[in-house]
Amino acid sequence: PLPIGAKSFYGQVVCTSGACAQTQAIYGDIDDDEANGVLLCTLTLTATTADYDACPVITANFAYYYVTTTGTSGTAATGAVYAMY
Repeated sequence: PLPIGAKSFYGQVVCTSGACAQTQAIYGDIDDDEANGVLLCTLTLTATTADYDACPVITANFAYYYVTTTGTSGTAATGAVYAMY
């Protein structure tokens, strides 16, 4: 759960060498089952060794948020999403 009010989500993908990529879909939901949420933002990250992006400001307030990732590639690629408010 996040505080009520305006918020954004900041995503990153980092890899040790070469090109790395990841798609991060951020959802809001009324329960914690990580299914059937409302898609709030999709970040498509791709670059050499690292990429970063943020969603537009979101004012909707959900009880829960979750992220699904797809298309992860790159040497030792890792991704993260942070809530900013």
